[in-house]
Amino acid sequence: MKKATLLESATMLLRIQSPRVHGARHFSGTGTVSDFPLLIGEILRRSDLRLQKRARRQARIRKLKEIFAMH
Repeated sequence: MKKATLLESATMLLRIQSPRVHGARHFSGTGTVSDFPLLIGEILRRSDLRLQKRARRQARIRKLKEIFAMH
């Protein structure tokens, strides 16, 4: 008997856990946003870090401009 790959196992699990739609199993071959909560969280976290870094960098640049404008 052939051992199922990780992708095949995940696909079978999705088919088993999919909700019933009009009495039949509904299966989507593509992943949905709810299938990747950790990935979405990581993307949002990195985005937030990028915004914070940008704000710090812009604050430093403003401060340097103020310092050089005084002299």
